[in-house]
Amino acid sequence: MKQLLLLLAISVMGITANAAVYFTPSLFYMKYEVEQGSTAESELSIYNFKLGMTLASGLYVGGVYDMEAMDDNDRTSYGLGVGYIKDGWNLHFTYFLSSERESGSSEYTGTGMNFEIGYLFPLGSWSLGPTLTYRMFTYDEYDDASINPERDENRFLPYVTLQFMF
Repeated sequence: MKQLLLLLAISVMGITANAAVYFTPSLFYMKYEVEQGSTAESELSIYNFKLGMTLASGLYVGGVYDMEAMDDNDRTSYGLGVGYIKDGWNLHFTYFLSSERESGSSEYTGTGMNFEIGYLFPLGSWSLGPTLTYRMFTYDEYDDASINPERDENRFLPYVTLQFMF
């Protein structure tokens, strides 16, 4: 048993010795007008934060916190992500374990997924670049009660992404 634990400890040390920690904030902002008899302005802001570890092979694992604000319609989500980071290229998949959408005085609860591809230009210990993301959310509870049919949200969005390596 001691030998197995020693082997496991050596393996973990070998993996983390070649690892890098990444903090990756991303931002999307849009201001737009809707005309339907009169003109109304709306703003949409999305902030995405990733914290994870990348192995020498480029494999990335980490956590994600995501916030969206649009007028009186806010969303907060968190999840786990896997991906690949190598030579400026970033590919990520996130499964949002929990997503809560507040719309007025009502609250939707569900899960979601996110796929990203981007290229980051290295600028020392940090990088900057564009990212394209496709996200899907499914809300199956409304004010703590099951809903049928479920509320689905899908969209493509461009981001400006920063990445810090420690």
